[in-house]
Amino acid sequence: MMSNANVSTPASAHADTDDHGGRRVTKRADSLATHLAGNKKAVLVGITYQGGAPYPPLMGAGNDVRNMNTLLGNYFGFGAIEVLVDDYVQDGSDALQRCPVWPTRQNILAAIDWLVQGAKAGDSLVFFYSGHGGRVQDFSQDELDGFDEAIVPWDAWQNGFLVDDDLHRALIAPLPKGVRLTVLIDACHSGTVLDLPFVYQFRSGAAQPELFTSTRPSTDQHPDDDGDYENKADVIALTSCRDDQTSADTRVESLGGTASGAMTYALLQSMFDGNGQRKANVTYWDLLVQMRAAMKKGGLDQVPQLAVGRVLDLNTPFAL
Repeated sequence: MMSNANVSTPASAHADTDDHGGRRVTKRADSLATHLAGNKKAVLVGITYQGGAPYPPLMGAGNDVRNMNTLLGNYFGFGAIEVLVDDYVQDGSDALQRCPVWPTRQNILAAIDWLVQGAKAGDSLVFFYSGHGGRVQDFSQDELDGFDEAIVPWDAWQNGFLVDDDLHRALIAPLPKGVRLTVLIDACHSGTVLDLPFVYQFRSGAAQPELFTSTRPSTDQHPDDDGDYENKADVIALTSCRDDQTSADTRVESLGGTASGAMTYALLQSMFDGNGQRKANVTYWDLLVQMRAAMKKGGLDQVPQLAVGRVLDLNTPFAL
């Protein structure tokens, strides 16, 4: 994530053109697990790189986690939420300070292990990350563009990035059929940071996004009836930009200059009306298009992405 720009409230729908890759996929969408009557668990990671981390500081990452914590707890009924941030308020006003866990590589992996442990059909899991993202050479030869995408833990200069192979192995591969995992990544180079098999992209002049393969199959993916490889669980990832783009850490004019990741702000704005009420029946299509509109209105080049583990009907209402 990079620090620049201001973001305004989303404008009318706008679809930016993607630089698509991979093979176009034409198939009927599978049904998502419709009865999310199981456990609700979330891991929220926000890294400002304070306290000695040798990376440019990000002012909005901690705010992003606090906003997502409120969203999940107050509007979606999540009670089991693990928080990893490095900018806790110390005056007693921030409830999150009661469970501080530093966002190191080891701690992030431990939180992911807690998230997926014992997952079963009907469970709803959320993984949220706001921080720096990066790209490194792909040595496993599963990337179409030759690069692995990564998130940057607070101690990455000592213990390394968490690349897409790591995240897929820890977060995606263990999940059984019937689990829904929603991943929200506000970071640079994040489009395929989970190595999910499919990504929705816009081509010039297209009224609807088209589906493309995004990586070579991973070992936990299996072929469906059409021969396309997919994950067992329902995995849906909204990310802040394409793999070749950077993502903005910004200040929101309409909120008095509050620091925020541009993608996180756009996501939240897309889910609520002007009176602060949650919109009913917002679909994945609505979120993707309105988030892209917010970036364009804010003068940002980044293009939010939607990747999935199994083919998704974009008219499905967003649910956690």
